[in-house]
Amino acid sequence: QRKITINIPQSLTMTSSVIGYLLKLVFEHKIDLSILVKDEKLFNLLDVLNLVAVFKVKKM
Repeated sequence: QRKITINIPQSLTMTSSVIGYLLKLVFEHKIDLSILVKDEKLFNLLDVLNLVAVFKVKKM
């Protein structure tokens, strides 16, 4: 299985087009995706969108 880990050290937000692309990777291409975020606001955004589990989001 293919795995991608994305580190996001500075961004406060994520555009809907990026979220859509990442969802496509996870569900259509069966990529094991994980995201490491530093900013609490971005983590909270992904949490509100119920994407923390889908994207395996963790805080840096």
